[in-house]
Amino acid sequence: MKTLELLQILDKNERTVFVRQLKLHKRKSLYKLYVELQKGNNVIEKAQLFQATFGTPYAASKDYLLRNELRLLNNEIENFIVHQPLKESDAQIEKRKGLKFLTRLRNTGNYQLFNQYFNAAVEAKKNKHDYETLIDLYAIKIEFQIHHQEISKRNYLDLIELLQLQQQFMWAWISEMQSENKLKQNFAHRVLLQLGNTAQILETDYQAKLPKEANELTQYNELIAKSYLQHGQEKIETLLTALKLQPRASAIRPEKERDALTILGNIGLEYFLEHQFDQAHAYYKKANSLMHEQNLNIELLFNFCVNALAIGKHKVLIEMEAKYRHQIQSNVKLRYRFLYFTAIAYLFDNNPQQAFNLLDHEPHKRPEHEYYFYRLVYAMVYFQLRDYTLAKRELENILQSFRFRQSAPQYDKPLVKFMLRLTEVADIKGHEKYFSAALKKANIHHHKNSNTESQFSTIIYTWTKWQWKELQKKEN
Repeated sequence: MKTLELLQILDKNERTVFVRQLKLHKRKSLYKLYVELQKGNNVIEKAQLFQATFGTPYAASKDYLLRNELRLLNNEIENFIVHQPLKESDAQIEKRKGLKFLTRLRNTGNYQLFNQYFNAAVEAKKNKHDYETLIDLYAIKIEFQIHHQEISKRNYLDLIELLQLQQQFMWAWISEMQSENKLKQNFAHRVLLQLGNTAQILETDYQAKLPKEANELTQYNELIAKSYLQHGQEKIETLLTALKLQPRASAIRPEKERDALTILGNIGLEYFLEHQFDQAHAYYKKANSLMHEQNLNIELLFNFCVNALAIGKHKVLIEMEAKYRHQIQSNVKLRYRFLYFTAIAYLFDNNPQQAFNLLDHEPHKRPEHEYYFYRLVYAMVYFQLRDYTLAKRELENILQSFRFRQSAPQYDKPLVKFMLRLTEVADIKGHEKYFSAALKKANIHHHKNSNTESQFSTIIYTWTKWQWKELQKKEN
């Protein structure tokens, strides 16, 4: 009987603890069934078990009750066994604790402390040639790099290096495991030969056939991988193919259920980069309909909101920022960008004072990596507040930064110059003679650089065109 076989797994101390728990169980019939099973009879009679468990005589029509009770008792034994500590070697315990500790450090986002322990752990495992643990260590580091480091060229070059190092250890571990497997196969061959079996058992170099599910996952993963190096319609077509395979992939690997969000978001992003904002919005809306607090993707939410700005739906950003404010503030990579674009949304809503209130007005608190966007949004806010002197100061500082800061996006330099011209024009709008001449110069400057507009920051360029049209209205 399966129940008796399961009970034999428990040692004496475990049996004592299990009985104690069973006595406290709300279903009292389980303990009665257990007691009857322990009486040690060589042949267990159904009638006897049924009478002891339920206190009524057995009948064939009631057999399902006994089967159900045995199933429930089996579940209790299985759950008890699962929660008992495994007898691990010191090395296994050390590995498990080390990985758990690093995972906790990763979740804090403390780069310096995490790196200190990570580097020490990697060095120790390299010295022991422990490739399996090195794979796990690098997996934790890679997750840290993706989720807690800023989006920058340097950080993503580091990410590629980490992935390549992990891949080296994967091949080393796979190679070792394959050789161990081959060793055991050949040992089995030798034993069979000694037992007088001279027939060929297996091919010398046996090529295992991958299960169908593994091939499906490989095909799916390869499509996603290919899409990362594609652009435009080609990338969109690849992602649409992957989207069709995603339900099957998530059925095999439940953790890939979230991929639907990512794929929809990436299709939306590609349409955004192609300036097909309405198509992008359609895919972002699908992704947003699948999102909730438990599977929230802040990067996707950010892209959805920015694209909504591009098609005049600025209230979408304001609403989403209010709805997910806590989660946004906890996101190191995007919390500042969300702040700037929420301010821009208020500008499109003709509420520059609210935009001004959002921004941090202490210069020393401006994050270094966000210097350019911070000043640019400030200039836009001052412009709509009609404080053109401060707007010009910010724009002139940005132009200076193009000379001294390597991180400044040089492709936006013509846009900033045009914004400065518009600010100068707006500042003299009360002097009609000068205003008209300055506006004509600004128009010439705009047309001169219109062929490079696709390189500009899309939303800021959209705002600039809007303000330019407003100035033209004033002339008329």
